Amino acid sequence: MLKNSIIAISGQTWKLAVAVLALVAGSIVPAFPASGLSWTGGTILACVGYAFGILMIRCKQCGARWFWDALMRPEVYKAVFTEPDCPSCSSGSDSTGD
Repeated sequence: MLKNSIIAISGQTWKLAVAVLALVAGSIVPAFPASGLSWTGGTILACVGYAFGILMIRCKQCGARWFWDALMRPEVYKAVFTEPDCPSCSSGSDSTGD
């Protein structure tokens, strides 16, 4: 699924991994007192991960922020994870990541 998605094709899989890791870590790590991360710190980490994904995963051709668009139009989520083209401008495998 993700292998043929616009996220992978555009080289932004690492951004998705960072966003998800921060979101999950911020949500789970504070449950373990030995981690030293407070619930406030975990909440901030989770919010930063979520914001990173929303703001940084975008089309290199048209600049559309796919996860921001998906907040307004949920069908964009499926397109971003399964389609090889940008849901906004239809640019595809010629997109390059940073």
